[in-house]
This record gives sequence, structure tokens and C-alpha cells, in this order.
Amino acid sequence: MNKEIFKFFGIRKKLIIYFIFIIILLSGTGLFSYYNARVVLYNTNKIIEDYIYLNNLKNNVNSLMTELEKYLTSASSENLLNYYNYYNKLQEISRQIPRSIENESDKIILKDIGNMLDELMLETDKAISAKRGRISSRYIANFQRSIQISEYINQYNNKLMDIKLRSGSEKYQNINNNMRFITYLNLFAIFISILLALYIAVVSTYNLTRPISDLSHSAEKIARGRI
Repeated sequence: MNKEIFKFFGIRKKLIIYFIFIIILLSGTGLFSYYNARVVLYNTNKIIEDYIYLNNLKNNVNSLMTELEKYLTSASSENLLNYYNYYNKLQEISRQIPRSIENESDKIILKDIGNMLDELMLETDKAISAKRGRISSRYIANFQRSIQISEYINQYNNKLMDIKLRSGSEKYQNINNNMRFITYLNLFAIFISILLALYIAVVSTYNLTRPISDLSHSAEKIARGRI
């Protein structure tokens, strides 16, 4: 095997270094672009999940209050069954909300929502019991208190959604800035690649034509000497 292949002198060494540099640069920008795309996808999915979760919570609270009001005014067993259906859903949501001490504003608000859900279900249960006992003054008071709590829950729900959207917007802005940097870096890599290709073309052409030119000059000198 020709050992000259493994010797990196002159133009061969420079070309290899240039090619390695371009490969590393393009690979790095490609991986960084892929990472940012994954982050954007994750954040988008997270915002959608949060929206569905909070919207579902709000709908269940409103439906619970609607069925409670209908039952208190009509004493319909169907409305009572619907009430317990939404009650069980909210109870499950409340059970899954962490109650540990947190420092992040969104987690604090979510914990407050969980506590208010517990208070809401307690008040609505009292209203149901008072209705069954035909104590109108008590179930009216419990119902009014339930309305107040449900309004607080909806306010905190909207506040939490606003925080989630602002947080997602800030993350998107940061990623957008990173992608702008990647775009400039890719343009730089393309510019370097073009210069490298031109350099290789010029050097290769020169190296190919120089022996022929030297041979032509030598032949011309020999011809003149003979003359």
C-alpha cells in the first residue's frame, strides 16, 4: 500500500482540515436545529395539554353548578345524578392536584384551585343535604357560597392559563432567537463551503495544468536549442 496516502502535507492537509471544519459546522448546526425543533414541539404540546386540562376543569365546575341549581329548584333525580357525575369528575381532578409547598406561581395557583375545589364540593354537598331536609334558608346560603367559590375557581383558572401562555410565548421567543442565530450560522457555513469549493477548483486546476505548462516550456526550450 502506498504510504504517501497517510502523509498530510501541503494542499492535502489543508483540504482535509477544511472539509472536517465544514462537516463539524454543518453537523453542529443541524443537531442544534433538531434540538430546538423538539423543544418547540414539546412546548406546543404542553400548552395544548394545559389548555385542555383547564378548559375541562372550567366546564366541569360550570356544569356542576348548573345541575346543582336545577336540582335545588326542581328536586329532579336526573339533575341529582348529573350533579354527582360532575362531582366525581371534580373530585378526581382535585385528588390529582399536588398539595406540596411550591415556589413557582403556576403551581401555587394550581394548588389554590385544588383547595377551592374541595371547598366547593363541601358547600354543594351541604346544599344538597339542606335541600333534602327542606331547609330552604340553609341550602340557599350554601348555594350562594358555592357560586362565589366557583367564580373564584374560574378566575384562578383564567389566571393560570394566562401564566401558561406567557411562559410558552417567552420560551418560543428564546427559541426563535436561537433559530435566527442558526440561520446566520448556516449561511456562514454555505459561504465558507462556496469559498472552499472555489479554492479547490482553482488549486486543482493549477496543479493539473502546471505540469503540462512546464512540459510545454521545456519542449519549447529544447526546440530552440536544437535550432
